[in-house]
Amino acid sequence: MGNGSAAVAAGIRRPRAGWLEISGEAGIGKSRLIDELTSLADQRGHLVLRGHGSELERDIPFNAIVDALDDYLGAVDPDRLRTLGDDRLDELASVFPSLRPLGRARTDTSELDRWQAYRAVRRLLELLAAERPLVLALDDLHWADTASAELVAYLLRRPPAAAVLLVLSYRPRQAPATLLAALAGAAGDLPEPGTADTVAPAGAAGATGADGTRIRLDALSRADADLLLGPIRDQIAKARWYRQSGGNPFYLEQLARSRSFPPPIIAMDRPATAVPTGAGDDDLDDEVPPAVAAAVGAEIAALPVAIRLFAQGAAVAGDTFDPELAAAAAGLAATQTEGAASTRAAAPAPTAQPTSSSAAPSADTNLGLGLDVGVDVASNVISSLDAVDVLIKADVIRPTELPRRFAFRHPIVRHAVYVSAGPGWRLGAHARAAAALAARGAPATARAHHVERAALPGDEEAVALLAAAADASRLRAPAAAARWYDAALRLLPAAVGEVDPRRIALLARLASALDSSYQPERARDVLDEILGLIPPSLPEQRAHVIALRSAVDHMLGRHGEARALVLDALATADPATREGCLLRLQLVIDHFYTGEYDGMRRWQRETHPLAERLGDPALLAVSTGLLAGAEYMASGVAAADAGATEAARRYDLLADDDVLPHLAMLAWLGWTELYLERFTDAARHLDRADSLARRRGRGATLAMAAVGRATLAGWRGQVPEAARLADEAVESCLLAPHLPFLSWALAVRCWTATLAGDLTEALRLGAHAVRVARPETDAVSVLAGSHYAEALVEAGQPDRAIDELFAAAGGADLPRVEEAYRPYWYELLTRAELARRDLDRASQRRPLLAAPCPPEPGRPPSRASVSGLTTVNGVNDGDGGGGLAAAERWARRAERAAARAGGGLPGRTASALRARAAVDLARGDAAAAAKAALASAAAAERAGLPIESGRSLTLAGRAFTAVGDTAAAIGELRRAESRLRAAGARRPGDEAARLLRQLGEKVARGGRPGGSWRPAPHQVGGHASAGAGAQLTAGADGPGAGTGTLAAVGVTSAGAARARAGNDGTGPAARLSARERQIAELVAAGQTNKQIAAELFVSEKTVESHVTKVLAKLGVPSRAAVGAVLRF
Repeated sequence: MGNGSAAVAAGIRRPRAGWLEISGEAGIGKSRLIDELTSLADQRGHLVLRGHGSELERDIPFNAIVDALDDYLGAVDPDRLRTLGDDRLDELASVFPSLRPLGRARTDTSELDRWQAYRAVRRLLELLAAERPLVLALDDLHWADTASAELVAYLLRRPPAAAVLLVLSYRPRQAPATLLAALAGAAGDLPEPGTADTVAPAGAAGATGADGTRIRLDALSRADADLLLGPIRDQIAKARWYRQSGGNPFYLEQLARSRSFPPPIIAMDRPATAVPTGAGDDDLDDEVPPAVAAAVGAEIAALPVAIRLFAQGAAVAGDTFDPELAAAAAGLAATQTEGAASTRAAAPAPTAQPTSSSAAPSADTNLGLGLDVGVDVASNVISSLDAVDVLIKADVIRPTELPRRFAFRHPIVRHAVYVSAGPGWRLGAHARAAAALAARGAPATARAHHVERAALPGDEEAVALLAAAADASRLRAPAAAARWYDAALRLLPAAVGEVDPRRIALLARLASALDSSYQPERARDVLDEILGLIPPSLPEQRAHVIALRSAVDHMLGRHGEARALVLDALATADPATREGCLLRLQLVIDHFYTGEYDGMRRWQRETHPLAERLGDPALLAVSTGLLAGAEYMASGVAAADAGATEAARRYDLLADDDVLPHLAMLAWLGWTELYLERFTDAARHLDRADSLARRRGRGATLAMAAVGRATLAGWRGQVPEAARLADEAVESCLLAPHLPFLSWALAVRCWTATLAGDLTEALRLGAHAVRVARPETDAVSVLAGSHYAEALVEAGQPDRAIDELFAAAGGADLPRVEEAYRPYWYELLTRAELARRDLDRASQRRPLLAAPCPPEPGRPPSRASVSGLTTVNGVNDGDGGGGLAAAERWARRAERAAARAGGGLPGRTASALRARAAVDLARGDAAAAAKAALASAAAAERAGLPIESGRSLTLAGRAFTAVGDTAAAIGELRRAESRLRAAGARRPGDEAARLLRQLGEKVARGGRPGGSWRPAPHQVGGHASAGAGAQLTAGADGPGAGTGTLAAVGVTSAGAARARAGNDGTGPAARLSARERQIAELVAAGQTNKQIAAELFVSEKTVESHVTKVLAKLGVPSRAAVGAVLRF
């Protein structure tokens, strides 16, 4: 405990957000350590709030969080809380009962939007910590309900921006996967994809900025156990207890306490009196040793009958309880507990009565505990408050910090008291507790826990109450809602004849709740059950359920099963009906998920005439939009554009109620318009889909729309907004089993982090997106590897980038990417090949780096001496047909793909032209490069893509620099820098600014990245831009003469002059320390940070730090430029 106490003290001293994890088996001392922490925190004047997960209340939403905060919030000044704003108060009212007078629990939102409530709780914690540090201690989180676990995971991912210490204790083998994954992510580990852990990795969306400490409590040593047992001198007994307890402190204390009780004969005669140790629902944790279980059982059995009855009522009432509810559950009046009550309702729980050797103590006894009860228990008549006093003196229960609220001394004790009552008595006790809560006006969610355990099949009132509780919890705690829908279905009276429509309705809501709480397998089973109940006379309803079941299969990666289900239904469906049309539309979507784009278009072309004949406006809008998407995916851009125009017209005429049954298809149309560069239409339809999905609880559609809106914002040059929207999309997708959508959201977030210059975050997010996506091969999942490749190129890892892009897109032909979008990725491959070429050149210069040879004073070096290679017509003849030849091939592919798209997508034309400009510049044809780059910028402007335009203008500036037209270069670079800064694209904006400085221009330093991400601690690697190739102009006499290799890596003549000054001890190179010079030479040789770290026996982070300093001191834009500067 010593090390744990030190960690606790350190946690208390933290002035900012942090977390402290305390794990260990039952009874190991987790709660005792939290007691120590809260005492220290209280002494320092911190606000301490503490809650517990509860074994018997795991179905109550937010139980652990409400336990910690609700009573305190009821005493906070309402005006202070109102500063949070109405929207946040509405969210908080859905979590905390005490705040319901200040807001309304929202019903106009989606299950996947429940992270909004978590964000509101985070803001609430910031408010509470504004005046003094806050310690929020959550004990026994292995029993946390799903909503509490998700909220804790969110707070670990996105810690409060205030001095809030989050203390979390749990038993590792029983903890929810969500909690374990979040803690692993917060500690820097990454869970495996495709498992439940994937739903809440802390690193998935904006890494945590909080400090954390992990404490694992182990068993006591024999010496420590002797210290704990204190004055007991019986060494034989102490040795036996140590052996039986395994060194567990609680078990040791319980075994020692057992000396004061009669021998547990009842454990042998009547097992119901002692505490069971099996694995049933009513049993203690099977890790509790039998001797300890028997000792706890004996302690309970030694209580007087009246006291034990009250204690059993308290165990039913809740983890913390008030005396009145405990008495009501026991069937006794609030002021009087009668152990000899004649009615069954008031009878003590059926346990074996003690024999003469274990009779209930009389008034002058001490309950075997050395305590004077001070009340008359011999008559078995005692007030409830006196019962509380007796139980406190017996250390069975303890007072809490709140008036009239008490708790058992340990969860094991509560469970032992609970199971010491007979199962039949407990049914009655839960019924009485539910009735008492109803009399108090408690909401359905507070009563459902008891009603579920007590109601009889056919109880209509119980069915209605459970359904109401589930409906109230569905949006913010779908796991609890699923449990209560399930309970309502079990109680629903058996139907005679036709199927009870209520059963189908409850099953539908159950399926939705299961899907939203990461239980897709169960959701699938429920949908199958619904299909079995829907009669053939309702074919349209069947088609709708089949579509839902197919969607679940797709999310699980079971594409074959999804298609088989639809084809089986089609075999018996009338093709001329709405059912047949809906099934065919679903089959079109199936082909999208399997990457069969030609098949997708073929099926939709066959289906569309059927939709036209049916004449349903909504169905026709759906079909028209889906046809536009199919045409786009199969390279029919012109047809897709025309179809999108018609689909937009049809959807815009539909009322919301007509759109709702096909809401996902509206989001599909928005995505189609996005890729067709119809941004105004895309924004209108994605916003409408997002709004309707939030109001009507359509989680999957919400995820689709959220990712689409983030992508659109980025393309329109709103990077901070795109990052915010992508963060929201990630949070939504983390709450449901939609792994393709999660990979999609992570990929977009990776892309925005790359643009913002946060490469550390971009690489982390991209790697996780790939892990989540694979082995899926659809167009959505492909984006994960593609955007990860983009981040790798920017980070100076072109070889790995090419491998990742090929793995994601299916090879060099990129068959998994629709042809219309391939120019974008071919341009990336062009950049990667040119960056790889630069690294190869640097590697060939490595022998010269070991012994640099400075030029003669006053004489500039020759082009050959600079590069260590010869050039012919501006082309490095040492290229060997490698990077430059490969870049040429990718540029040609980009041009062909853009041409085949019909020339109707200027954004993709811009990509192809920029690829061509980069290759021309690398070949030494700077004039042609400038022309192509300007054409690329113009095309990007026509498309409405300011970031793409800015990139192209930057490349044009490089080209003009190479031909010696400094004025033109400055003009284009100024345009590029302004455009990129306005867009929040910090990394490409920094590149333009560096080039301007190298030309002698003054440029204000850029700010930190916008949005919710943190700044990158290390900017690793260089920016391998499209213009990173060699900029050699054979025989040039202008300002660029003699600096060909430097220009190839982004250093102009002005930069070269500054670099040369370093050799006489006054330039940038002279400012490098010995270690920085050593690392700079290895960077110039083409080694990665990992390779450098291995060679120098230092950490990668140390290398990253040195590389950042080297780039800054040398004034160069990339790793590739380091070697060229060092050569002077």
